[in-house]
Amino acid sequence: MGASPSGVDLWRGGIVPYEINPDLANIDSIHQAIVHFEEQTNLRFVGRLNQDDYIRFSKQTRGNSNSEVGRQGGRQYVNASLNAVGVLVHELGHAVGMMHEHQRDDRDDWMIFHEDRVTDEAEQYEVEDTGARTARYDFQSVMHYHAGDPANPIFESRSGMPAPADIGGHGTLTVTDKTLLEAIYPAAPVIRRSDGEGGAGEVLHTSAIAVPGVNNTAVVVNAIRNGSKKYQLVLWRVYDTGVVVRMPDPLGSTGGKATAVTCTAVGSGLVSAMRDADGELYLISHGDAFQRLADSADQAGEVGDHHLLMLSANRVLSVCVSGSGRLLSIVWEIQSNGEIVRRFDSGTNGPAAASVSSVVVESTAGSQLVAILYRAPSRLVLSTWKVDGSSITFVADSKQSMGAGDLAHVIAAPTGHVVVVCRDASDRLLLIPFDITRNGAAVTRISGADGHAGVIREIAPVARPYGLLTSVISEGGHVLLIKWRVEDNGQIVRLGESGTQAGEGSNLSVAALPFASKVTVCTVVRNGSGDLLPITWDDVDGPGELTVV
Repeated sequence: MGASPSGVDLWRGGIVPYEINPDLANIDSIHQAIVHFEEQTNLRFVGRLNQDDYIRFSKQTRGNSNSEVGRQGGRQYVNASLNAVGVLVHELGHAVGMMHEHQRDDRDDWMIFHEDRVTDEAEQYEVEDTGARTARYDFQSVMHYHAGDPANPIFESRSGMPAPADIGGHGTLTVTDKTLLEAIYPAAPVIRRSDGEGGAGEVLHTSAIAVPGVNNTAVVVNAIRNGSKKYQLVLWRVYDTGVVVRMPDPLGSTGGKATAVTCTAVGSGLVSAMRDADGELYLISHGDAFQRLADSADQAGEVGDHHLLMLSANRVLSVCVSGSGRLLSIVWEIQSNGEIVRRFDSGTNGPAAASVSSVVVESTAGSQLVAILYRAPSRLVLSTWKVDGSSITFVADSKQSMGAGDLAHVIAAPTGHVVVVCRDASDRLLLIPFDITRNGAAVTRISGADGHAGVIREIAPVARPYGLLTSVISEGGHVLLIKWRVEDNGQIVRLGESGTQAGEGSNLSVAALPFASKVTVCTVVRNGSGDLLPITWDDVDGPGELTVV
């Protein structure tokens, strides 16, 4: 193409929901046109679920004679009257925001237009105000009309090249077309794959992890606070196609009253942590079939916010806000029979804290360097601690480098940087990268490298091969996934997002799945009806969904 009209509305996240009129005989050709765009650009086409804005492939009628340019809002038609894949590529080009190349406002700088030779649809040749454009005019753009009779052409190049017979598109996107589309849709989006249809009953809070399953499947484990305000373990089988199926409840899957439930994998099983009915920290171990093994009984006291972190195959770290409002970390050993033994802690003189998050930064056979993020009275603080076989020792912190924030998490990026993910004082999503030395002695905020997004209600981030993925509940209450790349210098760059593929939700959690492609992450939310709902996604760069609606 080389150009799009001034003021055109694009498809959010590069995701185009679509329907196909079932009366059409050229559905295979439509699919080929969609595949052409998906293989050549960052655009993805998904079968419409319930999105308000979408395209519908239909025959040409008086009411939908031409494909409109860009997202119009609501249902809009794509002219699918002809079978040729190249024609459908042209029509789809309009729908995603491409104008006719021969209508860009600098056309006359590049060619001579013989208006008197136009015999039909003269409006399709009129120059229009142009927004985004490539530097050079593209005579072979898929969006360029042909010149007609070479002896009396409608178009002639001012330079004489190409000849009139060679002017016009050939049914495929040119390099210039793809350059323009990459500029206006710069990153591949996150694609919804499937969900646990029907949910799993009322839920008040959820935490999720994923572990490998049998026969190329994964198991998503939800440690939840159910509608009865009790602890419950819910399991989902996730297939490599994205299909999600509820598994039978394991033995001992329910417990007593609980709040702030979280979980982590440990060895071949898992450990859940929560506040019990008395507000005290309470841990439960589960075996390799997720059956309940043991609990921590009354080995810990009252806590506020807390975070559970796996240190090794038989040790976990509880990072807590103590009953006196101070940072407290406790190391637990999980014995072979599931017994949970408190080994040691960081002491009672920790800094004042209101919320916590943690991540392992460096690990050796005998010790771990752990980054602990906590919310102090006036700011967020990122601190480092050395955990060995018998002690937890403070190393350093970020001092005054961060301001106020909440909903804070800390993530270890694949580049070696540590990223603080939070909601800032304006309720907007903020990502702050840090350099931490291998011994933890220096915790340095990387200046000018932050990532920013809009107003949010909740955050659930997860590390990914490209950087990290933030699952958020937007200002409007909808589930939204945003991809972020972390550069080698720590710079955070926003990539694609999930657009409007998911509905309302709350109590959001996210887990990375053990698949390299097709279905790579799973979010678990309390949906608009209050039920637990897992949704699988592809955040790597896979195709959309060729679903005929």
